[in-house]
Amino acid sequence: MAAVELLYVGSMKEDAFLIVIPLAPRCAFVYFGNHRTWENLQKQSDAAFAKRVNFETVSTSARYVFAADDRQAEFVAKHLGSAFSGD
Repeated sequence: MAAVELLYVGSMKEDAFLIVIPLAPRCAFVYFGNHRTWENLQKQSDAAFAKRVNFETVSTSARYVFAADDRQAEFVAKHLGSAFSGD
């Protein structure tokens, strides 16, 4: 079974949070604490949201990123683990 990346932003204590579980390059499970969070999310285009989720997923991955092909190999190589190095 592959590891699943969970992206979490905000505070559950204040009910102002966002949880994202990427399912595919352009598909994610999204859960939020209040309607304002959803309204803010909708201000982004779908493409911008997907790019941000993909960046966050790759940059917070310490070692592996799985894909169906190597079309994004350069992006992965550039950003893999960058959240840990301050890039």
